[in-house]
Amino acid sequence: MELEKFNNDCIRELSLFKQLPRKLFIDVANTVEEYRHLTFRVKSLVDYMLIIRMLNSKENFDYYNDNLVYRGMADYRWKLESSLERYQYDEDSEHQLVNEFLTVRPEAFDGLTSNFDILAKMQHYGLPTRLLDFSLNPLVALYFACENMDNVDGRVICGNAELIHNKSEIVEAICSIYKYQYIDDMTLEDYLKKTHISPYEYMSTIYGPKDNRLLFAKPKYWNQRIINQSAVFLVFPNSLNDKLGTIVALKDYFRIDDIIGFDGSEKMQQQIKAIAEQEGCDIYPIEGYSKHIPERKYVVTHDAFLNIESKYQMENIITDHFDYTELGRLYFGQRFTVDGTSFDSVDEGMMKNLLCSIIVDKKFKRTILDELASIGIDQAFIYPELEYTARKIAKTLAERNARY
Repeated sequence: MELEKFNNDCIRELSLFKQLPRKLFIDVANTVEEYRHLTFRVKSLVDYMLIIRMLNSKENFDYYNDNLVYRGMADYRWKLESSLERYQYDEDSEHQLVNEFLTVRPEAFDGLTSNFDILAKMQHYGLPTRLLDFSLNPLVALYFACENMDNVDGRVICGNAELIHNKSEIVEAICSIYKYQYIDDMTLEDYLKKTHISPYEYMSTIYGPKDNRLLFAKPKYWNQRIINQSAVFLVFPNSLNDKLGTIVALKDYFRIDDIIGFDGSEKMQQQIKAIAEQEGCDIYPIEGYSKHIPERKYVVTHDAFLNIESKYQMENIITDHFDYTELGRLYFGQRFTVDGTSFDSVDEGMMKNLLCSIIVDKKFKRTILDELASIGIDQAFIYPELEYTARKIAKTLAERNARY
């Protein structure tokens, strides 16, 4: 069910890729573990634009089918994770952070009618959220990769993204979680009950696409800074745990009876029996052993979703409207629960197949910033608020006076 070619495979077939100077390439073996994928290295704006020109080539329409997005990071070792996860907040932290901001400054969010836009504005002003900043402008990303920390290489992450609009029901469902104080172990059905989205539709959207692409959304462009930065956001959903899959494995295959979540009801016993007969115990990969019992992480991923779905290809369990039939409810009803403390990460497969990197040599960060400034990409452009404009004018005058 996989695509014949992923984005990075298509990039390698571009004629402009084959024409790039060898000095711009980095051997994957020489990159940090989190970024073992197609990687370039630049020392100037000219080097960088050669790569951007190649990435934007339209000669291969299998590759060039969406929007290219970029993220600039001052430290090449930083991971692609949300600030909410980076600061390791507990389950109700998002609820507290967002609602406190809305309570203290309600007027700041007048006119924003989507939960995603509310989070995007909070992210813009530095509140930890489940969003991660990207840009549609490669020069903006390069600026952020060079802006600070000239003692360490920077990185620009590039990817091909299908942008979802800011009022998408899937995005809204994900971004509305801040309204719940406690969500750990909430069933997917309860999580989605205020939407028009079925559990299967939600899972097939998040985990089902053949290339398992990331979920990007474009915010409402409500001020000049977000316009200049051409901002888009990577949206991190909460992880889903396979509650019934866990019970099936522990109870039916490893004969463990004392299992958290098993209520002994007739319905649950029917479900775990049906799942055991239909799916077996090989949906989730073995990660290790504990007392000769294979250790698995029963968290839904792209591969896990496809494994589960493949077990039911001949069954009539999903209607044309993505709802469960009675048989579907037997296998899927109340099965998946929301993890209140973790998010679906950018995994190794996505990184290798969908994203590539441009490393910015630390020795040339200041030079590249000067080159960007010469074409209008400077602090005053990135941050168009008055105080930054004032700083630019003062700096320009000081530099002019220093020459005389």
